[in-house]
Amino acid sequence: MKTDRPSLRQVLLGWLFLPIVLLAGVWAWSSYGVVLHFANRVYDWELGDSVLSLARQVDSTAPGRGIDLPRAVGRMIEFDQYDRVYYSISDPSGRLFAGNADLPIHPGVGNAGTVRFYDDLIDGRPVRLAEYRQAGPGGTLYVRVAETLNKRRSLAREVMFFMALPQLMFILLIALLVWVGIGRAVAPFRRIRDAIQQRNPRDLTPIDDRHLPAEAYEQVNVINALMARLGQVLALQKEFIADATHQLRTPVTVLRTQTELALKTNSPGDLHTLVQGMDRATARLSRLTNQLLNLARAEAGLQGLVESAAVSVTDVVEEVSAALAPAALAKEIGIHVHVPPGDAMVNGDRRMLEEMVSNVVDNAILYTPFGGRVDITVSCADSGVALVVADNGPGIPEAEREMVFRRFYRGEHALAEGSGLGLAIAHEIAVLHKGGITLSEGRGGAGLAVRIEMPALSAEPD
Repeated sequence: MKTDRPSLRQVLLGWLFLPIVLLAGVWAWSSYGVVLHFANRVYDWELGDSVLSLARQVDSTAPGRGIDLPRAVGRMIEFDQYDRVYYSISDPSGRLFAGNADLPIHPGVGNAGTVRFYDDLIDGRPVRLAEYRQAGPGGTLYVRVAETLNKRRSLAREVMFFMALPQLMFILLIALLVWVGIGRAVAPFRRIRDAIQQRNPRDLTPIDDRHLPAEAYEQVNVINALMARLGQVLALQKEFIADATHQLRTPVTVLRTQTELALKTNSPGDLHTLVQGMDRATARLSRLTNQLLNLARAEAGLQGLVESAAVSVTDVVEEVSAALAPAALAKEIGIHVHVPPGDAMVNGDRRMLEEMVSNVVDNAILYTPFGGRVDITVSCADSGVALVVADNGPGIPEAEREMVFRRFYRGEHALAEGSGLGLAIAHEIAVLHKGGITLSEGRGGAGLAVRIEMPALSAEPD
């Protein structure tokens, strides 16, 4: 798939080549300065020899009278194939005894008997000067020799030219190695891309993470972990669909069979019996469908798709108890509700909390025998709200208490009317509300006690 986005190789090359070019420029500039410095040192030695040779020709015992400089000496000093050379002999006041009057004079600078070098301008042209201060009985004389900078700069440029060629080859070699190295570094990412592109959508096996650098290994591990979770989700969905299909098939089959029989019968009594059976099958189908929808909604809530608000658990328990009272009365079961004086507030989805409480209480009524008892207790603490629904039915063996939270799991004492979804839905909703659900024996070691704990509203983080 083509894209206008820059590749990782292009980004890395951009970040590497630009600094390399900039550093090469800095190297060239600094190298030229170093070469020019040493070229100056070499030619300064020659310039110093010239000013000392000229000073030996000067007799300072009688300034103005003892200076007798042959013309040949002056011409010899001024001769240079590449540069213009100047010389002068003067006293501290600037009076010229010999040489060129254009040479800059800096009287009073430097120590007698030593050669001083400095830069200046003559006729607007940069020159290098050597100055020798000669002291004698007749007074102090300044002997100066200056030359332009042509051969110094020519030598520096020539050295730089011969240095630049291997340096350029060195930079090109670095660029080639960087290109190849980056190509080898990003190759694992291309292999990962190709491995993913060539996969069947149903293939969720881990990507091979052998021989991968640390960064690519981390990315592949993240992808493999994601595919493992996705595989688990898909497996659960397949299991859910298979179980749901099986659970729905029974009431649908019963409903269809009774409908066919009702169409064939001519007896009003038989027809009434068949319609009653159809009603029970329809009720079971409706309940199962609602439970499946509620379970899907709870799972959506775990993915952050459900809005939350302040909910009173006390109100929820009282409303659910009132709604299920007819079912309890039909079995002569007493429902006893114990709630704290104030509201037990949690942060959650009211409709889902009602479904959770309804499933637990309905299960208790369903499995409690005629004339039994169901106790619903709400308690509050500083950190959370607890809801306990206890009955005196057959209970659930301890070995099965973890398994009953699975979808469609039917335990040893399961009834025909049950679907195996009630506790699974309650568990999902409890987890959604950052709580938990546990099972234990009821009062006196009989029946079942379902305990649900959730963080109180005041304990929720800001």
